Amino acid sequence: MSSNNQSNRLIKWIVMFGDFILLNAVLLAFAQWHWRMNTWPEGRVEMFILISNMALILSEMRFSTIIHLRLVGAGDVLQRIVGLTALQAVLAYLLLKVFDYDLPVGWLIWEIGTVYLLLLLVKRLAERWMVKLYREAGRNTRAVTLVGSDPELIGVYHKLVNDPTLGYNILGYYGEEDLKGVLDDVREATDSRNHGFRDARRYGLERLGSLEEFVSKLKTPEELVLGDELYLCVSRRERDMVRRVSRLCDHQVIRFYYVPLSVESLGLNLKREYLDDMEIFTTYENPLQNSVNRAIKRTFDIMASLFFLIPTAIIFPIVWVIIKIQSPGPLFFKQKRTGLDGKEFEML
Repeated sequence: MSSNNQSNRLIKWIVMFGDFILLNAVLLAFAQWHWRMNTWPEGRVEMFILISNMALILSEMRFSTIIHLRLVGAGDVLQRIVGLTALQAVLAYLLLKVFDYDLPVGWLIWEIGTVYLLLLLVKRLAERWMVKLYREAGRNTRAVTLVGSDPELIGVYHKLVNDPTLGYNILGYYGEEDLKGVLDDVREATDSRNHGFRDARRYGLERLGSLEEFVSKLKTPEELVLGDELYLCVSRRERDMVRRVSRLCDHQVIRFYYVPLSVESLGLNLKREYLDDMEIFTTYENPLQNSVNRAIKRTFDIMASLFFLIPTAIIFPIVWVIIKIQSPGPLFFKQKRTGLDGKEFEML
């Protein structure tokens, strides 16, 4: 765990150091070729570069890189990059105005920030690729112990080992014997389709003991095989056991994850809802509760109405005359209908 954290910190610091190198390369390029900076008085360029670096230091404290983390999405990385460049630009502008209010830097900072953002995106893609290669070679790995007998652990196992670039090393599991057979069947089936588990054999999944043996040894953790992370999958009724394992992990500086028994195993398409603070599941879903669906329906309603109403508008006066001649009463027929959330409305 210690060596793993050290390598993670090393990756983080290397990436941050590269951010400064990239920023200074952009600044020097602008100082060399940008027409506005060529007209600045002596010493202003050096001040501009120094303050820009100070702004990046402060920005890195708030939006430092997260590509060294394993379970992080591309969206999170993009959000960090945008936040980093935006905060750096704002801080650089404010600090420069404090030191030299008359120096015209507004558009210049915007141009530099745009170039820096685009180059930083390319840099992060390359860095993520290199981190994956590093982990694929067996470096910067994290050992994992699985605890429980529910088949939901199959999904955890699959996600952790299916992509070797995440750097997970499964030490084994504490649970019933038949879970091993289920995992073997999943591995063989997946391997025959697309070799997705070709690296699972390298991890050497093995049964470390029964769940009862695991619980009995919680007071003597030195007798347990514990990794850097522990995934526990038991019933929520086993609250005492969950608390004990969680406390053990906190004391041993192990990352603890509780995996609830999956409702998807029921074979139903259930959606999560909350009854006050209680988690419940339902099969009911109103399509119009989704804002995207509402926008699509509203757009279709307007476009379809225009498509049919405008061409037929020319015959409306004729239809109105025929209706008034053939039948008394109002021109429009009104009827109450039930709409969204059970509210009534009048339809014409």
